[in-house]
Amino acid sequence: MPDQSVRPTHALPRLLCLLICALCLDRQAGLQAAESAVVETVSATAEQISIALSAPASFRQASLKADPSHHRPYRCYVDIAPARLGERVLSSLNIRQGEVQRVRVAQFRPDTARVVLDLAAERACQVRVLTKPYRLVVRVARTEPVSSASPIRLAAVAEVSITDAPPFRVVSASDSQPGVTVSSGSPAAPPPAPEPAPTLEPTPPATPEPAPQSAPEPEPELDLGPATAAEPQQGPLIPLAEAYRLAVQNEERIKIASHELGKARLLPWRALTHLTPRADIQGTYSRNKDEISFVSDNILPEGAASFFSTGSAIRPLERWTGIFRITQPILEPAFFASRQLGKASVRESAERYEFTIREVLFGVARAYYGALRSQAQMQIVRDTLGLTQDELRQAQVRFRVGEVTKTDVLRAEVAVEQARRQLVMDHNRLRLAFTTLARAIGVPEPLGVAQPEPVAYSPVPYDRLLDQAYSQRQDFRAQEIGVEIATQRKNLVIARYAPRVNARWDFPRLDAETFAERDKFWTLFLNFEVPLFDGGARELDLLEENERLAQAQLRVDQLRKEIQVEVRGALLTVETLGSTLQTLEKEVSLAQENYTITSKQYRVGLSTSLDVNTALNALNQVRTQLTDQTYAYQIALLRLQQTTGVFAADSMPQR
Repeated sequence: MPDQSVRPTHALPRLLCLLICALCLDRQAGLQAAESAVVETVSATAEQISIALSAPASFRQASLKADPSHHRPYRCYVDIAPARLGERVLSSLNIRQGEVQRVRVAQFRPDTARVVLDLAAERACQVRVLTKPYRLVVRVARTEPVSSASPIRLAAVAEVSITDAPPFRVVSASDSQPGVTVSSGSPAAPPPAPEPAPTLEPTPPATPEPAPQSAPEPEPELDLGPATAAEPQQGPLIPLAEAYRLAVQNEERIKIASHELGKARLLPWRALTHLTPRADIQGTYSRNKDEISFVSDNILPEGAASFFSTGSAIRPLERWTGIFRITQPILEPAFFASRQLGKASVRESAERYEFTIREVLFGVARAYYGALRSQAQMQIVRDTLGLTQDELRQAQVRFRVGEVTKTDVLRAEVAVEQARRQLVMDHNRLRLAFTTLARAIGVPEPLGVAQPEPVAYSPVPYDRLLDQAYSQRQDFRAQEIGVEIATQRKNLVIARYAPRVNARWDFPRLDAETFAERDKFWTLFLNFEVPLFDGGARELDLLEENERLAQAQLRVDQLRKEIQVEVRGALLTVETLGSTLQTLEKEVSLAQENYTITSKQYRVGLSTSLDVNTALNALNQVRTQLTDQTYAYQIALLRLQQTTGVFAADSMPQR
């Protein structure tokens, strides 16, 4: 009984202390959130990176050795805290020039923004602090960093704020991970020069190790995610314009259409064959039962005997006959219709050829932007995985001190595993996207892509777009030419009713002459042919061509209506995506702020793990939607150009 009366008395001061601590931590978290800098822009050149900030912040610098076995280049890291990424910061910049090959930016932790530099070789990164406006400038020196032969140890953490503005000394040290060096800014005396060169200051051997409480918190992960060996980005960088050129050069469908155009160009020459002469040789061997000839010469009158002196055979027993014959058409009614048909077929095949090129290039554009979208989605999943791992660590810490139950830890572990599963799925989608792109442009993997210039767009009324589509689309022009082709095919049948005139010249060679046929005795013929009745075949063919002509006209009307729907749909898609992008950008900003506040509240016990998980899922969802619609908007603009017949005009062959 006495023990039960004493316990409430001792518990009351503890509860009051916990409440005061929670209020203080909440106030401190609110101050930190209010003072967080925003990474507004990240610009890069071949040897320098500029990071623009909205407010003062501190930074830490680290480097990671190259790993050729995993295709991982030498990397420099810059962590900025407290800071968060702005809405318009690109997550990846491909430089591929000079020392800097690639720059990536991510929200490493809720209060830490990370900038990663992939370098062409092992180089020293020098960070300078500038003000008015606030920014960090990372320069890549052409000299190699300090060799690992001289032992350098990690000095005590001394993060410098941008408000201090003086130059600083870079203190590098080997981290617990092999090949990793970490350094931080250190405040110094008044600046001796505006732009002093950073120096590397090794710790003397006699200096004692820093106390454990002053050492920086170890960071188990320095990378933004899995090794970049999984990304098919190690190949040559292919801009979008170069991808168009390679597709025109290598795509099989374009080559097939080119051969179809080559076949069509032969048709006008085929029409000329109706008027060109024909020459042939005929040979005959004949044997009769008996030879038929005139009787003896002394029976014939004297004049007749001299006439038949060259031969009196009427039908010889054996005979070899050869005739060289030349036929020249003089009047051929089918010539005119055939020539017009050949010219129309050439124009139709040319339109089909250009339309095939546009279709192939549009497929290349979709595959190219699909690869860029997969890259961005994979980066989002990596960021989400890092946030879930951070929340798992917080849940484990609070669980060990008894502030939360095991449920919070399990929920955080589930979120981590879900992010890992999504990372594997997005990684495979990225590989498939690059495989599809390589197939579309006809080059082997691996290959790299670069962010193209945004597609220019100015609103145009629907009626003007429709008129432009009718006049510019190759498939519509080809369909209209198809009506002309059907008309000329009908004229070919009508030409079969007209008479034909030709001349023929025969030059015979005879082994046995007769009294009526002499060797080398040429003959000229003038032939007239008037078709009267052929059993009704011409009438049936004419009816069939009339039906085909009606079908061709209906196909033109059908395509005209389809173009109306396509142009309307493409225009509405552009308007929809363009208007929703601004809303999504605002949603991402609000979701990021909501997650940051919820995460900090969870650390002081003012929110639950379910709240954090919900906020993180909402942030991941809106970021993914923003990425999808950003690239979908670019594809929609290209689709509008495709439906109006002006897409990839620079890649079209010149007539």
